[in-house]
Amino acid sequence: QSTGPRAAIAAASLSFGGGFLLSAIGVATHNIGLVYLGYGMFGGIGLGLSYTPPIQTLIEWFPEKRGLASGLTIMGFGSGALLFGPTAATLLSKFSTLPTYLGSTVQTITENGRLFAESGGKMVEVVYANASDLAKLSYTGLEEGFYVVGSGNTGAAMTLATIGIGYTLAMMASAIAIKKPHPTYKVAGVDTSSPAVQTTNNVHTDNMFKLPQFYALGTSLVVIASGGLGLIGVAKPLMSEVFGGTLPNIVTAAFASSFILMLSVGNLSGRLAWAFHDPSG
Repeated sequence: QSTGPRAAIAAASLSFGGGFLLSAIGVATHNIGLVYLGYGMFGGIGLGLSYTPPIQTLIEWFPEKRGLASGLTIMGFGSGALLFGPTAATLLSKFSTLPTYLGSTVQTITENGRLFAESGGKMVEVVYANASDLAKLSYTGLEEGFYVVGSGNTGAAMTLATIGIGYTLAMMASAIAIKKPHPTYKVAGVDTSSPAVQTTNNVHTDNMFKLPQFYALGTSLVVIASGGLGLIGVAKPLMSEVFGGTLPNIVTAAFASSFILMLSVGNLSGRLAWAFHDPSG
């Protein structure tokens, strides 16, 4: 409230987009610490900073439809995977390069538990990929056989960098465009005055940290949110690893991606239903 939505969303754009860029550097340099720091820490901070300002601003613009305004805003937040998933898949396809395929039958030797084969006049490390292994990948058109280890590129680093720049620009544009209503703004027939402060059974913020109910509520929220985010984060590999081996012709990379989209549709539908059934509008 003190800084305003523009400053909060602008800071969020730098943190969120910067987190993607830092993660891209981590992927390119194979530094998992940078990925956690960028995508996890800075991305999470940016997400938290950008979540509340648009909701609060819309509620101030539409006080007679508080539930609907906030519900539609959160619906857009929850349906982000509908756009993010296909965009990421397109970028990965654009930036990725296939690994070097040597054939289904090649002469190999084993040294220290690793396979080597001749390629281009020199010995290179190879790995054999079967249909089940290939079904877990996002590539198409790959054949069973031997592939050179370290060849090819997933395109993940460039994809993260591109998405990070896109998010930064989009969120910064939103920060410039968003505007709070004038303090004198009122909707006819709607009482926008502040409600009376509850004095009976009211707990002051200075004392709430002393109550077990506060920690019980916080724990329940963390557990529920962690379960949902954890499922969404591993939904694609979960589908591929659990069912890819038994149904390789059905559970392809495209099928697993569609499963992610259906989760997002369910997320969107629940928020939309809650918005229209909120008694506050």
